[in-house]
Formats: sequence, C-alpha cells, structure tokens
Amino acid sequence: IKQNTGVITVQVTVPKGFNPAQFDLRSAKLNGVSANIGTNGLEQQAKKGQFKFSREEFTWTSGTNKAEFRGMLNGYLVVGSKSVEVK
Repeated sequence: IKQNTGVITVQVTVPKGFNPAQFDLRSAKLNGVSANIGTNGLEQQAKKGQFKFSREEFTWTSGTNKAEFRGMLNGYLVVGSKSVEVK
C-alpha cells in the first residue's frame, strides 16, 4: 500500500499461473471501498494488479489497521490482507 496525496495505491500480486490482466476493476474493493474507475489509465494499471482508491473514503484510526483487498480475477474471488500502520 502506498499513500499519495488523496490517493491510496494497492499493489496486488497473484500466484503463479494467474494473470493480473484478468482482474475486473469494477469488483476491486479495499475495506469495502470501491477502486477508482473511469479512465483507461486506471484500467491499464489494474491489469498490472495496481489499484487506486480515494483516501477520503476511508476512516482510519491511529495505530495498526487491517487493510483487506477483494476482487474478481477470471471468475475467482481474490482476497488479500495486510496490517498497516496509520500515523
């Protein structure tokens, strides 16, 4: 997870044999918040397993938080999580 001004970027890696280009961008969510959509650039990044989320849509508390990604990849539900430190 990388946080820029107003945007959180999540890089998703998938097991060997799966192609991130088959991600359905419209299904991608981080803690229930939908990924940003609507431009060809966002769709091209999603094909590389990279998703952007609007930071203001999240309510984080200081300390350790769980970030959970969910998205459909070629008909399979992909779920991944990571503990993140919020300052």
